Amino acid sequence: MMRVFPTVLLLALLAGCSFFGDKSTDPEVLTFLPAAQITGFDVTAKISITGDGRTDTGSVRWVHLGARDEWSVFSPTGALVASLVVTPDSATLTTPEKVIEAVTPDALFEVELNWPLPVSYLSYWVRALPAPNLPHTSKTSDDGRVTQLTQAEWTITYQGTQPVQSGTDRYELPRRLVLSRGETVSIRWASTEWRLIPLG
Repeated sequence: MMRVFPTVLLLALLAGCSFFGDKSTDPEVLTFLPAAQITGFDVTAKISITGDGRTDTGSVRWVHLGARDEWSVFSPTGALVASLVVTPDSATLTTPEKVIEAVTPDALFEVELNWPLPVSYLSYWVRALPAPNLPHTSKTSDDGRVTQLTQAEWTITYQGTQPVQSGTDRYELPRRLVLSRGETVSIRWASTEWRLIPLG
């Protein structure tokens, strides 16, 4: 046996990493890509908005396709309350009673649904990124993750992350957000499902 062991050891060394498993081909060992590379997504989230002495709850499904956004807003019981389509030129909110158009989606949510939701910036903030061309400050953890972002009079606090994979690409995205505007508005956002949409 003393003679066999060196032979086995030599063969293992010649085999290199294969003796321990080649980590470069292990599907579980993947590098997270920057969230800024995500161009399209389909996210479902639970949402709670507190302001003006009241709290509204519900859920949203949001499809972000580059410059186009499609929102569906649901009541706590799952009934469709409103849908919103946003393009670079307009925003159209549809409810069971009416259809309203505006230049920005934020006004439609706040005036028509009483939801002061910063729709214009959320495609960045849900990825823990600052919206471009606007001043901001941020805080990060010891491992480099963004824990808080302040921009456009809003403070976004991030709580937990989740891996989201598309093909061989994998990203790490925030799981929960708390958005506050001063002491008047607080929004709690909890993502329940993410699906990435590659845009050609």
